[in-house]
Amino acid sequence: MKIIEWNCRYGDFQGKKTAILEHKPDILVVPECENIVSLTFHNGTQPSAMEWVGDSVNRYGIGVFGFNGYCFEKLGSCDHVKYFGAFRAFRGETSLTLLVAWANKTGSSEKYHEIVEEAIKHYDQLLQKDKVLFIGDFNTPGTGNNLDNPKIDKPNSYLKKHLEIVETLKNKGLESVYHCKNEEEHGHETTATLFYCGCQEGRFHCDYCFASKDMREALTGSEPVKIGEFDVWKKDSDHMPLIVDFNL
Repeated sequence: MKIIEWNCRYGDFQGKKTAILEHKPDILVVPECENIVSLTFHNGTQPSAMEWVGDSVNRYGIGVFGFNGYCFEKLGSCDHVKYFGAFRAFRGETSLTLLVAWANKTGSSEKYHEIVEEAIKHYDQLLQKDKVLFIGDFNTPGTGNNLDNPKIDKPNSYLKKHLEIVETLKNKGLESVYHCKNEEEHGHETTATLFYCGCQEGRFHCDYCFASKDMREALTGSEPVKIGEFDVWKKDSDHMPLIVDFNL
């Protein structure tokens, strides 16, 4: 099973989707996606299932797409964290719990890490199941060798809060597949998932796929976790796709 997460930035997934669909995902998670009612698919790319998490048809949300027979059963939502959702993703005898994330501030006083923490509390029981993926744009950057970036307000504070989230998820059995496979520490990533506003100096690692132990053990191939390259994706988004392959 190939799962891809890609923040397409400012909507218009309709106009950008061709490039990501060339990577042939089984499941595709798209933060900042317009409502799926406006999407059309051609040339054999029609999803087998589509879901959308959001609070207004006129605003961005998260598009969740199944291909190659993958379907979804909605497991819940939360009014306090509008851009997080929970699904059972399944095809035949294969089934897993999929939680999707886009930490999006809806008020000036909100902080990204607080939104993620609220979601973790709300979905606590689901996060502790077998075969769990918690994937999306968390906006809680490990900052990727960028701790001294003057654009970041109190970067050490950001990292501290992020590490608290990482530890909370680890206690529930979930760890980031990128960090596990690359043996890198949070806050010292060698590869960024976000080049803020398309600037190469604004490097962050804030897109994650946290997986339960059984899912981590199912990672397959010589390079099961890949991140898109800036020069390839910069025309469509300042986020790079996160591509993960599992043997399911």
